[in-house]
Formats: sequence, structure tokens, C-alpha cells
Amino acid sequence: MKVRLSANMETRILTVFLLLINGIICEENLDVKEGGRILLPCRFSPSFLQKDSTLYWIRSNRRNHDNVAIGQTAFHKNYRVDYSMSEGRYDLYISDAEYMRDNGKFECRLKEDGTGVELYTKTISLTVLVPPPAPLISSSSPTALEGTSYKLTCTSSGGSPPPQITWVRTSDRELLDGNLTLGTGPEGIGSTNELVITPTKEQDGAMFTCQVWNRAMKRSDILEVSTNISVNYYPIVEVGPANPYRVEIDHTAEMTCSVDSKPKTESVRWEFSGLFIATSFRHVIPQVSIQDSGSYYCTADNGLGKIDKRELKLDVQYAPQIDISGETEISEGGRLFLTCKSTANPRSLGNTWRKVSDPDFQREGPVLEINNVRAHDGGEYVCTAFNYIHPTGGERTRRESNSSVIVNVRHKPGRASITPESAIAVVGRSVTLVCQAEPEGFPLPAYRWWKEGRDSQILSTSSHYTLENVETSSLGRYFCQPHNSLGQGEVASVDLQVYLTPRLTSTPPPNLLRPEAASGLQISCSASAKPKPAVRWFKNGVEISSSSSELFQISITEQGQNVLSTLSYVGLGRKNSNQLTYQDKGHYSCQFENQVGRAEATTHLRIQHKPVPVHSRNKFGFGVGESGEITCDMRAFPEPRFDWTLADQDHDSGIVNYSSNVTQIEEDLFRAVLSITQVRKSSYGSYECRAVNSLGGARATIVLQGKGEPEAPHGLKIDQVSSESIFISWTSGFDGGYKNTEYMAEYSRTVDGRVDTKRCTAMGQCNITGLNQYTEYSIRVQARNPAGVSAWTSPVSATTLVDESRIPSPDSLVLERSTNSVHVKLPPHQLKLLVELEVQDRQGNWLHHSQTLLDADTTYGTFPLDQEDPLSTAAFKMDAAKLDDSDSQGTSNPVPGPLRSRLCLVTNSTACGPFVVGMVVESLDVGQPWLIALIVVISLLGLVALLVAIKCVCYTRKGQNGAKNVHVSKILHPHNIDAYKAQMFAITAGENQHGVRKSSTFDINSQQIEQGSSNSQSESANSQEPLWAYQKSPADPNELHYPISALAGYDNYPGYPYIDETPTTEPDTGYFGGENKPEYYGEAGGCKNGYFGGENELTVDGRRSVINGEIMAGEYNCSTAMEHSGYSYQGLPDPANYFSASPNVFIADHPPPSTSNNSGGHQHYQPPHQRDHQTLAEGLQTPNTRARRIVHEVIV
Repeated sequence: MKVRLSANMETRILTVFLLLINGIICEENLDVKEGGRILLPCRFSPSFLQKDSTLYWIRSNRRNHDNVAIGQTAFHKNYRVDYSMSEGRYDLYISDAEYMRDNGKFECRLKEDGTGVELYTKTISLTVLVPPPAPLISSSSPTALEGTSYKLTCTSSGGSPPPQITWVRTSDRELLDGNLTLGTGPEGIGSTNELVITPTKEQDGAMFTCQVWNRAMKRSDILEVSTNISVNYYPIVEVGPANPYRVEIDHTAEMTCSVDSKPKTESVRWEFSGLFIATSFRHVIPQVSIQDSGSYYCTADNGLGKIDKRELKLDVQYAPQIDISGETEISEGGRLFLTCKSTANPRSLGNTWRKVSDPDFQREGPVLEINNVRAHDGGEYVCTAFNYIHPTGGERTRRESNSSVIVNVRHKPGRASITPESAIAVVGRSVTLVCQAEPEGFPLPAYRWWKEGRDSQILSTSSHYTLENVETSSLGRYFCQPHNSLGQGEVASVDLQVYLTPRLTSTPPPNLLRPEAASGLQISCSASAKPKPAVRWFKNGVEISSSSSELFQISITEQGQNVLSTLSYVGLGRKNSNQLTYQDKGHYSCQFENQVGRAEATTHLRIQHKPVPVHSRNKFGFGVGESGEITCDMRAFPEPRFDWTLADQDHDSGIVNYSSNVTQIEEDLFRAVLSITQVRKSSYGSYECRAVNSLGGARATIVLQGKGEPEAPHGLKIDQVSSESIFISWTSGFDGGYKNTEYMAEYSRTVDGRVDTKRCTAMGQCNITGLNQYTEYSIRVQARNPAGVSAWTSPVSATTLVDESRIPSPDSLVLERSTNSVHVKLPPHQLKLLVELEVQDRQGNWLHHSQTLLDADTTYGTFPLDQEDPLSTAAFKMDAAKLDDSDSQGTSNPVPGPLRSRLCLVTNSTACGPFVVGMVVESLDVGQPWLIALIVVISLLGLVALLVAIKCVCYTRKGQNGAKNVHVSKILHPHNIDAYKAQMFAITAGENQHGVRKSSTFDINSQQIEQGSSNSQSESANSQEPLWAYQKSPADPNELHYPISALAGYDNYPGYPYIDETPTTEPDTGYFGGENKPEYYGEAGGCKNGYFGGENELTVDGRRSVINGEIMAGEYNCSTAMEHSGYSYQGLPDPANYFSASPNVFIADHPPPSTSNNSGGHQHYQPPHQRDHQTLAEGLQTPNTRARRIVHEVIV
């Protein structure tokens, strides 16, 4: 079936097809912010307007579809049409855009009138941009459950275009996949993004962020809202403190069960061996036993429907538990077989058998087997087993257990013995004799005791025999014999001696009273004893020695067992050799003593005598207005009466300002105290204390004065010395009236003069601590109070002892085989030491070799050995393979040798430090660290000595130059070394230059020398100025020349160019010219060719030199000064031509002839390039032909 179209219809279809092909019908997307303005362009071909047609704009939005402009007429106030027929333009302007009105599609259409054919169509999708509001997050439930799906929804209502919503994990900003649903606009359905997750325990509290954005916003203005999720998770149980948990037996086991869950688990369930035991998170067993070992289970449940259960293995560790089995009673000749079984955790690592009575007996293994048992094999055997306990959290510790068994061997008793071997009994006391058999015998033996002469009388049947209340008749010989069912042992005997304790037979009266100056006093006492007693006499507990005493004589008379002793008061120390003094008073004892006892008799001797002053203080100080006391001590018997006198005036104690009392301190010592209520100036003076008894009287003068400085102590002495302390004592002087007077001890080390002080709190003594051992100290003491200080005491000296535990050991000990000598290096010390060497023999025994004395300050010593010396022989018989292998590798490594050394005190050679084992080397080299240190020290000392010598020489020269009073400015440093060399050519060489003058008539006081000396001693900022020396030609023996050794090594120093090298650039001619010229060069300053700049005029010391290349006043022309200096400059570049066209011309040995003008003193100088060829050929040298004889530089 065919369909025929009308011609009109065909024309329309063709037109539309052509428009589509030509792109006339198109669509465009544009954005405009709400309230903004926008141009909607519509452009077409003007040819479309040849036909009758109509232009119009159509708007389609959510509300309607209608025309907004036809032709040039717009139907809204915010719309305006821009129409141009010739340009084919039909644009629509929109102002104050609104979402509800303008968000949609705008169509620009050109339609043919009559036919209605659309000639042109353009569609513009206009989006009115409206930012979205802040998003909202909702969740499927308030709390998530671990492992269960959980949904988070982020919603944004509004916004044009509909916003993009994304989810990110807040912690790491990772983008998450969500289900995005776009909304319909500000007034429609909002956009959503649903995030579905399956939360885990780790995500509890995790934060998720929802991000919202559309084109109405800047990229940086993304809206975000975050939420965190709460995840409930099932219990996770952890048991501890470790698994397995190791605990030593009888210690506390503390098992923990920690649960991580949400919601929190309130309790747990502990099970052991299938039984419920506890619900706490911490289960404690105070004292674990072996039965507590095993598996413990902890279960937790927090109500979410899933529990967790963990096993904790408790490992109870314990030392070996030993069980010994086997027959323990055996007949002689039988077999002993014992088994030692041990259980332990961890297992036992070994068994050892020992015998208590035999320290040398030791067997390894669990079985002890002895064949052909003898009697001596009986006894107590101990089995020892060990293991290592390593509890959780503790250290690995060795645990050892013992178990013993007594083995009895059936045999008759052996030989008997009685103890004590020297039996001594004392009359009236008891004595016990013990009989023992060896071997003892088994079954245990019985004993029979009897006394010589009474064999049939059995005294005892046990091993012990006791004599009660010994008498003299108990003296004699006693016997014992052991026996059992298998036989009898050998008989033993002992001689019993009976002693008598000393017994006093006569004693002196308990009290004796004698007047002073009485004579012929004797005290006697006697005692009897067996053995005879020794006699000693004591006065007040101190023994009296008749051999050394000048006050007593002791006599002894023996009569059988009785001893009589008499103490006579006779001696050279007594007046008339036998008169008593008050000092003889006291308690006297005679003491008799032998091996078994002591007896003693005492008498109290009193001496009647007149008063004797014994007080130690004769000065007291108190301030005006203070209360004071002065004391007076007197010895007297009987008691004396005291009175006081001031300035020959009696003082009645009844006077209101004075009072007195007397106190008895000892039996014959009395103290009178005069108290002054208020001291006045009139109270000061000399007080006389008078004491009187029936035998006479005595006076003592005591001064009362105002407070003041203390008096110096006296009688300073050393009481005790140790390795780190010195204890001193002294007698205190008058304290100036201050009770808070203290004493300062000053002690200084003699070796270095270091002074320290110590405040002494004790009166009259002080212990100075913290001292160095074996060090001499000088000590003195001074008193101090608030009023001032006293003079120092005379010093005393003491040397601290040596702490034997701090005796050092040698730093190194080396035996050098090539020189057959021993080298010892010691640490710094101040001790007088011996180096003790020991040599090891082939059996490994150390034998004494020698002791060598060292000086106190010596830290290194070497001792040559003879070839026959045992130490030398041992070293050469060492394992040669070790030394040969060391030498073959070129390392000279030392190997341990058969020698060792230690340091001992000279004063006590047995007091020594620890040993140091020596090393043996074939030969010492500089690779030895201590030898390197020694060489470095010696080198440094040599360098210091050299620098000191150089500095002394420099100061000496400066002093000589200063004496000449010649003013010379320093030469300034040039900017380059070549300019510096040129300056040096202008310096006249002087006596200060390095060299040896054999004989010379040169005027050493000439200004050339002065000039040279001054310039050569210019100071350098870094003390490394180049010093250029000029060699004297050796042709003239009377001239100065350098020794060959002085020039060695200085002909090729790379630090600076040679002085004869050709310069490559010409220096700055104005170096010293212009405004910067130094005073040394006057107004012009400089040498020929303007080297020093200026106007070619040089002024030095008032002399004027014209520098026009020919004549200079005086001798300071750059060349004539060199020619007449008395030194050879052969080989140096000519300063006149140094920068000229002929730089390689050098100064010759024979300078050109010169003339002098007597009137003017001028000297003519001929430059080298003007000399004849003969002169050049004979005298000049080039760098290729001349010998280098210049010391280029010495760096100080």
C-alpha cells in the first residue's frame, strides 16, 4: 500500500529536514543565579526573513507553557527583546531572574506565516541557580549492632540544580558509596543519599560526613554535616597476665579476665575442671599448689546474644621433689644401690650424689651404686637435683633441692679415742670425757669406762663419762672400750689433770688512809692455785708495770702452791724515793690468775693533803650588765673552806652582787663558784680563790674581763690517721667569754698546695674526712667567736694511709720478644709501688718472678731480661703458631702470654692490687695505642718548647729594635702574593735574617739592618706571615750563608708561588698611592715605575729619594739597598724590572758598577735591561740554570 503526500506536506518535511541538517534546530544550557541577569541568544540567517514569518520566544516551566515575547514585544517587565533583522538576531534579556518563573526551557522560533512551517528553532535550558540548605542526617536506629546492616540517610531539600550528595569517612576522608536520589528543586522533593554499612567494633564512635554541593556554590563552599555512630559489639575476652601463666609454687597467682564489650559486661564466669569457681574479673589464688595447675576458662556475656570464652593455662613451677629408694642397711662386702627420683616443673636437669663426711665424694646421675661395701662407706648421702624456675614477669632462677639418706654398714667398732685429749678438771667443778670409735660400728656400740687400778669397776656404759664435783683424788688415767654384737673395738685412754683455781690466802684492808709525804707504804696479798698463778697489780683499773714504773716496785715470793706479792711505793719518781703524794690516792687491786680461774683483792687508798689548784681556766669573760660565774677547782682531803678576794679586798658572799657555793665533784675534788648578779666595770680584775683545810692552804688567781677575741689553741697533735681521714686534738685557749666559740681546721695538700677548711663542732678535737690516700697534709687550727679570730696554731703534718682496696692495677703489660724486655704502663699515682711479676709454668701454676721498685711519679717502666730468665724462656716457648700467624698478617697483634703483673706497696709488699695478664708481641710498633700516646705527648712537649724558644727570640729582637728608636711602620698585607713579594724586595736584609756569619765587617748598627729587622718582625694577625730569606753566596767564606740543613724541604712548598716565578698580571700601581698611602712612604711613597704609586718620591727618616729610575737620596733605592746590604740576592727577580717586558731577568752575584758623588752622596743605578750583554752572560741566571737556594717560607 502506498501513501501519497500532498505537495504542501512534502515541502514542509523537506524544509524541516534541511533545517536539522544545517543545525538550525539546536539546544543550549545556561545558568543564572537567582536575582541575576542573563542574555538568551538567538541567531539565525537573515535569508529566513525573505519570507513572511514571525519571531517569538516560548517559555516552559513547572507551571505552564506560554509565549513570553512575540516580535519585538516582551510580555513581562523583566524581559526585553533585542531584534535586528539585518543581523539575524533575536535575543531575549532577562533581569532579576526568579526560579519559579525562569527555571525551565526557552525556545526561540521563526515560523512562516500562512504555512506555519518553523524556519528556525533554538532551545535554551535555563537553570536558575539556588544554593541548597544545610543537609540533615538520619539513621535507621539510634544504635548500631556489630555485624548488622545500618543505614545513614543524608537529605538536602531544595537547591537548583538538585545538589550532589556524597558520604566520606571523617577520619581518612575516604569517599564512600551511597545510593543517591536527586530531588526536583527548591519546592519539590529533596535529594537524598543513603549509606548502608555493616559496622564493626572498631567503628564504634566513628564519624561520617555528608557533603552537599551544587553549581550555585563555590567549590570551597561545600556544605558538610557529620554524625558519629554508636556500635554495640559482642564481648571480646582477654586472659592474662600471660598465657600460659607461670607461677612458682607457694606464690600468689593472680589471673585476670578483661572484657571489651558494649554494653559493658558486668561480670564473668570462671571455670576450672568443669566447675564454676568465681565471677570476678580478677581471680586470685593466694598460695598455689601443684593441684592448681591446669586450664581455667573465663566466659563473658553482655546480653547481645553472643558470648566469648577464653582458656588460661596456669603452669605451677616448682623445684625438684626428691624421693630416694633402696636398701640402707648393708653388711660389709655387700652392694649399695640407691635410686634418686625427682619430679619437677620444669623437669630436673641433673642429679648429684654427695657424702656429708667426705667433701671429695661426688657421683653424677640418679643411681648411686657401691660394690664391696666397707665400713667407711657408711654415713649420710645427699642427692641433689636442680632446675630453673622462670615465673611470668620474674627472672630465671636456679632452684635446687636436697634429700638425704643414712646408710648403715654392719660392722664392729674400730679404734676408740677420748676427747678432750688433754683432759683438765678443776676442783669443785664437773668434767665430761667423750669416747668415740672410728669406724663407729653398727649396730651402735655400747661403751665401758674404768680407771687405772680399778679395772673391775665400770664407771659408765655410754659414750660420755662425767665426773661431778671433782676432787684432787680424781687425778689419774681413764680407759674406754666400745663393743657391739659384732665385736669389740680398740681401747683408748686419757690422763686427767686436776687443777685448783686461785684462792686468796691474805688480802690488804679494804681502806687505807695515809698523810701526804708519808713513806714506806706497802700493800701485800697472797693466793694459792694449781698451776701457780701469775700476779698483776692495777691502779684504778690500769695495770702497774714494775719494769717501767718510776713510782712502784712489785715483789713476788713463792711457797709451794702459794704466791705472795707486795706493792711498794718506792721509785725514782718520788720525793726521797719513797714519799707519798696526793696523786697516789685510788683503788689498788692484786690479781692472781692461772689457766682455770682468777682471784682478786682491792683496797682503797686515801691521801690526806692540803688544797692543790687543778682548774684549767684562769680567765673568764662577761659583758657589762650580764650575770657571770667564775670557778675555782681544788683537790684537798679533808674538804677545804673557800673564800674570794678581788684586788686584795675580801668579798663577802652576803653582798647582794656576789654569791658563792662549793660542790664536791670527786672524793678529793671540790669546785668553788663565785656568782656575779650583774657585772660592772668595777667587777673586772684579778680574783684570788683561797682554799684552806687542816693540812694547809692554797691560792689561785682568776681573771675576770670583758668579752673579746679568743686566744689561740695550743698543743695541736695528730691522734689517728686512716686512708681518708685524720683525727686531731688540741687544748683550747681562753674563749673570749663566748660560749659559742668554734674552731676551724685548715688542711692543705703538700703536693699541690690546695687548701680546704673544716668547721669543728667538738671542743678540742676534730675528724677531717674526705682526704686522698697516701697524701701528706699540713694542718693548723684557729678559734673563732663573734668578736674575732685567734692566731693559727703551729702546723702539724701527717700522711694518710693507703687503702689497700684502691691500689691500682697496671694499664698494660707487654713482653717484647725482639728486645727480650718487659714493658709496664701504670695509671697516674702518688704511691710508692713495686711491680711484681709472675711467670706461668707449663702446668699452669703462677710462680713469683721479681719485684721492681718504681718512683712515685713513674707511669712507665721497662725491664730487660736475661736470655736464661725463666720468663724469657717461657715467652720463647710459647705457641709459635699464634705469633707467626699474627706476624704473617702484618698486624703485630699481641697474644696472651705466660706472665702477669700487679702493683704492691713498698711499705707492705703483701698489700697489692689485682693482677693484669700480660701480652706477648714480637716487637712493639707505633700501632700500640699506649706507644702512640707516648710519642704524641713527647712531640707536643717538643713543639711547646720550640714555640717558647721562638717567642723568646722574637721578644729579644723587639727589645733590640726598640732600643735603636727607629720608627718603621708595618708593611701592610697585599691583596696577592706577588705584590707582597715585590714589597719584600724593598726591605733591606738585616742581621735578623736566618744565616750564620763566619766573619764580617758589616756594620750591624747600620740602618739597613735596622730597617730589615723592623720589617721582618711585622706582626701578623694569624701568626703565619711568610718570612722570605735571602741566601748568601758561599763563594766568600767571610760572608753570611745558610747551612744546607736549613734549606732542606723548602724548595718546593706548594702553598705560595716561587719568588722567581714570572707574574702573569701587573699589580695595581696605586696600591699605596692616592689617599691610602701609608706614612712609611711619605707623600708619594713607592719605588720605580710607580709600584707604590704617588709622585715618585720616597721619604724615610727624613731622607729624600727621587725615584725617576736613576738617582735616590740615601741608601733606600730599591736596588742599591739590595746591592749594599751585605747579602746575596742572586736568583731573585730584579725589582726594577719585575713587571717590565723582561720579567725573567734575575739579580746576579756581581752587581753593576756604581759611582758615588761625595757632595751629594748619590748612587747611580743601571737597570738590567741597559747592561751590556757580557754582564748578562757572566752574572745573571735564569730559572732554568740557577740553583734554588731560597727558603721560600717558614710557617710559625
